[in-house]
Amino acid sequence: MRTLKLSTVGAVCALGTVICFVLGGVAMGFSGVGDLIPETGRPGRDWIAAVDRAGGLFFAGAWLVVLVGFWG
Repeated sequence: MRTLKLSTVGAVCALGTVICFVLGGVAMGFSGVGDLIPETGRPGRDWIAAVDRAGGLFFAGAWLVVLVGFWG
């Protein structure tokens, strides 16, 4: 088995971070919900309704953005 270098692992994580961030943002944008975290009050209730209408595309994008935290 080959040993991994820290620079190789760092490069893979950096590429994964960028790819997941871009794809997650695009998916959330196309779903019609612009933000991952809602505001409080009436805008928050509107955000919840928009997420409910968006379906799986928003959830896939949101999970990709959450994955950015793991890769980063």
